[in-house]
Amino acid sequence: MTEIKSDVSLASQRANALAAAISGLSSGAVTLDDNTTVVGNATAKSLIANQSTVCQTLESQLTNMVANIHSLASEFEVTDTGLSQSIQGISKW
Repeated sequence: MTEIKSDVSLASQRANALAAAISGLSSGAVTLDDNTTVVGNATAKSLIANQSTVCQTLESQLTNMVANIHSLASEFEVTDTGLSQSIQGISKW
């Protein structure tokens, strides 16, 4: 029979890898050029500001997702333990 069991350590590894990737989203610093009058500079400034906002939103959502992965993995482990004990109790009959 195949064992059905969640793997909290694997879920934690994946969540931690995602968390590490998230930290890279906003780690770079951008210096805006206020002196250049090249065509498109104003548009570039606007797009850079928009990208920063999008990165912050994405970072926030992914951070929530990492927390949810940890929580879900813990809940699965509790459920697995309970079901395992129930099944073991039935098999003793």
